[in-house]
Amino acid sequence: MLGVCRSSREPGGLRRCPSHARSGLEASAANVAVLERAAAEYLGDSLRRVGIRLADPVGTPEFPVITQRAGDLTAWGFTVDEQRRLSTNHFLDEEVEDFMGSLSDLEECALICYLSVRSGEMNRSITGDEPPPVEDVWREHAQSVVDVLQRWSEYAKENRLASVVVRGVPVAPGWEMKELLDVAYPVGARVETGRITSTTLSSRHAAGFAGDDGYLLVIQSRCGLPVQSLAIWDFENETLLGPGHYLRCVAVEDVGVEGRPTVYLIDEDSVGDEQDWSQ
Repeated sequence: MLGVCRSSREPGGLRRCPSHARSGLEASAANVAVLERAAAEYLGDSLRRVGIRLADPVGTPEFPVITQRAGDLTAWGFTVDEQRRLSTNHFLDEEVEDFMGSLSDLEECALICYLSVRSGEMNRSITGDEPPPVEDVWREHAQSVVDVLQRWSEYAKENRLASVVVRGVPVAPGWEMKELLDVAYPVGARVETGRITSTTLSSRHAAGFAGDDGYLLVIQSRCGLPVQSLAIWDFENETLLGPGHYLRCVAVEDVGVEGRPTVYLIDEDSVGDEQDWSQ
């Protein structure tokens, strides 16, 4: 039923009440919210395919230290020179050698398969990006790699120094770079690794994986496992992170490492260690 402020017999005829304008505005706002949610879901789905999960902000703990440091890379332990060259590192020491030596034949085989030609299939078994269906053997190998990385992570987060590694990420289809960074990586955002995540010590190599218009993730983590002893191609200097690993965005640069947009992420536990909870 149409609500009117005056009848059709009055001068000027029918006129809608202001309440109808408000209703129209509310409907438009609701439509915008639906579209925004759909866009966020589409972005989340696109990022999931490259190993990134956007954590639900509801109930996510806050870390004021991130705001207080205002993107100061040095304060977070990152070293980037004036030419935007990044210092990366991982630690190939006796602890890593001993851990790799303790792997079963099946676990070692699974890692070699991942590092050679089966990473795509093995990660599809984790993210569910099918068809075609993933063969059972690659599902089993993927689970073996996840188990290895989980064991290492549980030890490393309590006993290891953090490494700095890089990952190249292509832009999600249909998104402009600035919009994607604003939605997916606002400073303080919680990001979760959604699959077996390959990283490298070479920012140039990472930029190649990002494609012509992609961006870089610079990750500081205690939990990455250097896998050079099993690598097919030594030049990749590869480090792996397992799924379910939480990171926090502490800085974003529109023009960063290798001249690319760059997102800086740190272990959530490490950010918590930096927070002065007495404030």
